[in-house]
Amino acid sequence: MPLLPAHITLELRDVQAYNHALRALPAKSVSDVMESDLDKLSFVSQDSALEDLFEAFQLTDHLWVTRDTNRKAIVGLLTLHDVRRLIVPVKHTYSNMSRRDLTSLDHRTAGCVGCLVEKAVLWSVSSKQAVADALELMENHDLSYLAVVEGNTFLGEVSVRRLVWEANRIIAALGDNSDH
Repeated sequence: MPLLPAHITLELRDVQAYNHALRALPAKSVSDVMESDLDKLSFVSQDSALEDLFEAFQLTDHLWVTRDTNRKAIVGLLTLHDVRRLIVPVKHTYSNMSRRDLTSLDHRTAGCVGCLVEKAVLWSVSSKQAVADALELMENHDLSYLAVVEGNTFLGEVSVRRLVWEANRIIAALGDNSDH
């Protein structure tokens, strides 16, 4: 069975370019590839109601959960995958698909966003760490996002999307250099 659909072909030089780009990324530091503009990230307070959470997820696929209105004090991360696990049908019948009551889930009785992340691990890296460290954490724990922190201060995030963007940027620069 082919790995790629028949209409997609890869040239050896394309594969070599991606290999080079992926090897170049780990040599960089997290500060080189992180999103540090907090205005581009999405936040929700741990005291927010679950209704606010669902409204916020109409605009993004992940939310950083903050202790209060201070976006530099995060307590967790919620993704669409987390929300999907909350609302998956409990009974699988064709006539009556009952949904879990979000306000009565185990320790989530308060019905607030903070209750959803209180027992979750917040994976993070320092901005000074190598991208290789971030990649290893993301791979070992199947993560799409990592918090970038210094002490207790949230500086931004590093994401799989951002790393792919960086790899593509390296490839584009290689292409520009080979044209000269």
